[in-house]
Amino acid sequence: MQIDRHRTAPQSACLAGLFLVATACVFVADEWTQAIELEWLTAALAILVALTLALRSQTKERLFLAVALVLTGIALATLPDALARILRALQTAGFIAAIFTALATLRAVAESSPAIQRSGQYLVAQPPGRRYLALTLGGHAFTLILNYGSIVLLGSMAMARDDANQDPRICALRTKRMLSAVQRGFVAAVIWSPLSLSVAITLTLLPEVHWIDIAFPCLVSSFLLFVCGWELDSRIRPPVRTQAPSRTAAVGGWRALAPLGLLLCLLGTLLSGLHALTGIRTIGLVVGVVPCIAAVWLWRITRDPDNGLDFGARAKAYLTQDLPGLSKEILLLMSAGYIGNIGAPIIAPLLAAAGVDPSGLTGWVVLLILIWALPLAGQFGMNPILSFSLIAPLLPSAESLGVSAAAIAAAALAGFALSGASSPFTATNLLTGALGKVSAFEVGVRWSGPYTLLAGAMISVWIGVYAFLL
Repeated sequence: MQIDRHRTAPQSACLAGLFLVATACVFVADEWTQAIELEWLTAALAILVALTLALRSQTKERLFLAVALVLTGIALATLPDALARILRALQTAGFIAAIFTALATLRAVAESSPAIQRSGQYLVAQPPGRRYLALTLGGHAFTLILNYGSIVLLGSMAMARDDANQDPRICALRTKRMLSAVQRGFVAAVIWSPLSLSVAITLTLLPEVHWIDIAFPCLVSSFLLFVCGWELDSRIRPPVRTQAPSRTAAVGGWRALAPLGLLLCLLGTLLSGLHALTGIRTIGLVVGVVPCIAAVWLWRITRDPDNGLDFGARAKAYLTQDLPGLSKEILLLMSAGYIGNIGAPIIAPLLAAAGVDPSGLTGWVVLLILIWALPLAGQFGMNPILSFSLIAPLLPSAESLGVSAAAIAAAALAGFALSGASSPFTATNLLTGALGKVSAFEVGVRWSGPYTLLAGAMISVWIGVYAFLL
């Protein structure tokens, strides 16, 4: 029988979208009720999501699934508590799918918002003297709403700007500075934002830590990333111009950023207020609150007939196009989370047999390992989620190390940020390279190499001060 591929593709897309939304709903219910039945349902939905996304994926993503299956077989054959380990790994994969689904709602609506578009245009139109700062701070704020979409939105606007100066040296330098500013704003956000996947994964693997525990050290680390980027950019001396550049007036003033600021204040108020009232983890609240805000925002946008948007049509497009369109990213991240969780207990006895005893490490060494191991592994193609999922279960307890669990989490998040800045295999550098028409290696290693080393050294000192002196 011949298969109608044109019919099968939309069907698999619709199923993938439905399973992803169902996973997010079950995860929220599980956070509120802590029912064991919902934990099993989350695991079952994670399997269904992986299978439907695999139908739309390519060889690389399916290879990750094959590795996950092999490790599952090894776990069943060697681990006495294999079923419990597999259940926990599937729950992690389901959690990744849930938070990705929730954050995608806000991104889908924000990309349809004329107000957000105007905010981006205002930032890009800043004069050269303050453009780096505007794009870094703007990229930071946009990342809280759009995640990777901030790089696409601001980067695309930056590359579309008219510039009468056709000197290729100046154009190349301008491209590097503008895209680096956006990228560094993104990196500085993922280290602390409760809406970032890195924070969500870290708090899941270190359940004794809450977001409020890491807010202070991670915000200081984020500030150090800003300072480092600003300092390196200020040292760049462009070639002498042969022709004055064109100027594009910044339209709307700082008021163009008001909608973005109001949205961030609303998110922060709701998340902090609900956490204080209910005691539910910030991550669980994010998955429940963000889609509600996105739905209300979309409703307000569609009330204006000039926007040409229909609420039902946009919601359907999110379910059948936006979510399935992210199948590659979601499947890779789910696989990385699963492989890390199921692989760590398999690796532990192998390390013991080789005479490697992590319990003999000092607190300072563990913190340095977390800060630098993730970006180093990223140079060889390892996703930071996979790296940290493998490392976290092998770490000695915070008490035995003489440091707080918050210090361990802050060090790990610094590693996530530095990996995002430097690894040629992360989406951050792949997107930036595509916009700048250069390779991801050029972006991650040559553009961001000095930034990563300097920022890593500064953050290493800060985390040491926080862990042992504060």
